Amino acid sequence: MEFLDDFKVEGPNGTHQCIVTEVLGPGLNADPDELYDEGQFPIGVAKTMILQVARGVAYLHGCGVVHGDLHAGNILFRIPTVEQMSYQDLAVYLGEPYERPLTRRDRKPVISTPHQPKYVVPSSEMLDLLPLCLDSQESIQLKICDFGKAFLCGDKPQKIQLNTLAVYAAPEITFRDYVSPATDVWALAILIRIILRGGFPFFFSYYEMKKEVLREMVATLGKLPDKWWTKWEDRSEYFDENGMFIVDKKISPAASRNFLSIPSNWMDEEELNELEIIVRKMVPYELTDRISATEVVRLLSESWTKSRHQRI
Repeated sequence: MEFLDDFKVEGPNGTHQCIVTEVLGPGLNADPDELYDEGQFPIGVAKTMILQVARGVAYLHGCGVVHGDLHAGNILFRIPTVEQMSYQDLAVYLGEPYERPLTRRDRKPVISTPHQPKYVVPSSEMLDLLPLCLDSQESIQLKICDFGKAFLCGDKPQKIQLNTLAVYAAPEITFRDYVSPATDVWALAILIRIILRGGFPFFFSYYEMKKEVLREMVATLGKLPDKWWTKWEDRSEYFDENGMFIVDKKISPAASRNFLSIPSNWMDEEELNELEIIVRKMVPYELTDRISATEVVRLLSESWTKSRHQRI
């Protein structure tokens, strides 16, 4: 994301540091149903986006930076023609800004104080810009933003408390353990699944309940390491102490569940199997067992280049 300027605003609530960046469009959490009947991105578009995000993460790690909060809402589309747009052009997509009086959620009267705004200006709906961002596969550009949880990575994992969304959070975040660049790699694996499946993370919970996310994690990847397994107080709701489902102990949770679960008619079977292997290498429980973001880029590039040559 391009940084353009910064300034400070003095007000009754103190000094506010502001930054100015390039104008960006909607995020990866935008619903592809609006554009594609299948409810997911075409495979060529999905591959382009996955590689761009992976290269972005690899670049950050090469600069010694861990993002710490990778999720679809923090990855935004660049609007290819925004520099050529007039104010009137943008207003067609975003509407005219307007002021709205300040109200309370409990509907009680608002008592004016110097510390509150006199009015609010609602943010624009960016979804209408999505067709411009996806006008052609060649014009797609994704930018990683929101570095509020980012930190510099040293030679060793660090004990830093992160508050990543539960469905993206690696187990070391959930259990407040040491984090490292490999923590971003886990979130990148979840993003790959979301891009390919049109918005559905694998370790899913409607209400962002950590115990449900952990249940899906164990069901897919197997029993957690003992250092975390014994700390998970809700484990007995779903599993016995061997990591087997209580409902049917004949079923081994990680025996038959694919991480990606992509329809076979959407991607060549050999290519799908290779992608499953790559993503599995990104989500071992232990930090040191995960491949690096640079390795992710290399493996994806090699696999997809090979599949393209095979089709030719």
